[in-house]
Amino acid sequence: MGSFDNVQHEILLNCLAERIADRRLLKLITCFLKAGLMENGLFEHSDLGVPQGGMCAPLLANIYLHRLDRFWWDT
Repeated sequence: MGSFDNVQHEILLNCLAERIADRRLLKLITCFLKAGLMENGLFEHSDLGVPQGGMCAPLLANIYLHRLDRFWWDT
């Protein structure tokens, strides 16, 4: 599994909420994260990970990894 697949939504959204005051934007990002995917004609909900191929997926993954870096170096 890659790093995109293992992003925990709650941690990512908390990181974003530290810098973003607009609740509508945070809600939009939440919807993006929870959009799910279609596989073999069946819809699957997503509670973990960032949608790969999405235009903001690399940015969101880097924000999440930045928190990990801060944790790593502060301990």
